Amino acid sequence: MLDCLQLLHFHIGSQIPSTSLLADGVGEAAQIYCELARLGANMRVIDIGGGLGIDYDGSHSGESDMSIGYNLDEYAATVVQAVQYACDRRGVRHPILCSESGRALVSHHSVLIFEAKSSTSFEPSGPGSVGANLAYSLDELADDARADYRNLMAAAVRGEYETCCLYIDQLKRRCVDLFKDGLLGLEHLAAVDALCDIVAKEIGASRPVRTYHVNLSLFTSIPDYWAIEQLFPVMPIHRLDQRPGVDGVLSDLTCDSDGKMNKFIGGATSLPLHEMSGGGGGGGGYYLGMFLGGAYQEALGGCTTCSGAERGEGVAQRGPPRVRGDRGRAGAVVRRRAARDAARAGDHVRAAQAPCGGLRGRGRRRLRTGTRFPLHALSGVRSSRRRGLRRRRRSRVVRGFFGRRPRRSRHWVHRRRRRRELGVHAVPERLM
Repeated sequence: MLDCLQLLHFHIGSQIPSTSLLADGVGEAAQIYCELARLGANMRVIDIGGGLGIDYDGSHSGESDMSIGYNLDEYAATVVQAVQYACDRRGVRHPILCSESGRALVSHHSVLIFEAKSSTSFEPSGPGSVGANLAYSLDELADDARADYRNLMAAAVRGEYETCCLYIDQLKRRCVDLFKDGLLGLEHLAAVDALCDIVAKEIGASRPVRTYHVNLSLFTSIPDYWAIEQLFPVMPIHRLDQRPGVDGVLSDLTCDSDGKMNKFIGGATSLPLHEMSGGGGGGGGYYLGMFLGGAYQEALGGCTTCSGAERGEGVAQRGPPRVRGDRGRAGAVVRRRAARDAARAGDHVRAAQAPCGGLRGRGRRRLRTGTRFPLHALSGVRSSRRRGLRRRRRSRVVRGFFGRRPRRSRHWVHRRRRRRELGVHAVPERLM
């Protein structure tokens, strides 16, 4: 069988950042190719599997997983040189080189556009009112917190920005501890927070960061951001002639603590955004785009490799448990209903995976095409159980001017249905 071996396929990983890593992996594979040829294999092809990355953050750096330090020509030259060097040393015929660089081929093919529905507002109180409230509450502060406040004011007057940031953090921590111990009122804590925010804004240490609520699910639309912290370029796609005035983070509508984007390209923890119309209270109309997500995000958020969703199976029980053979009656009913529900929902992949071996030809075809099939098409259980299943679908009650019409006998309905199956004569639809 060794003479039948012609192809060596391998994959060293996706998003290779540098050509040195690429040359190391391809060189090792080339040595394996030469050894197989020496042992008598009819080797002809090397499939390197991919690894060609894309520059997500624009840095063109080989030290980051979000970028690459090479272009397409350099990538191809590295692969060819590594294979050529190994084959020439061992006197082996040069192979045909194949590549499956999926990320580099399809990452640019789509853009995810989503709408910001609302945003939080930031309206700090004026310095005068905050200072008056805080001066009134100085007596409530502990000695350490009062000392931090005085040091903060002195550093702000001297213009020592780094010292101001240090005292801001200390003052906030001490006041929070006092509040937890019940030694500081809520209005005093709010006054301290507002004053610290004003000082930080005046010295340029920070800008208020708003939360923009966007109409998407991070786990469905951008799963790699949550799973492996993959960063993607995100920016507004309109109002580009206006300068962004606020910093913001993005929060999806899943009400999950992980459904937030607060890490962006370049190590930024916020994104320059525009003010929303109406003060951010709602109305939407502000659109953003996420780029370079066409490689895996659509597939992971949808039906990965067409495998479909997991098939759930429930077990219903009425009365004491009874076992008849290897399949109980309740289990058979639930299994068939799972297949029927999958077909009704239009999930053809799930319907194809659902158990349908016991269906007749027409029922099986309806299941695979996603149309509804009658319950009497089931033939995977014994005849006595089929009768029990058919009894669940008795004739409908038709109401008229004179109230409710009496139900037909289940035996009469069964005979009529059986005749209809055999094609004896048609049965009115109102009886089915």
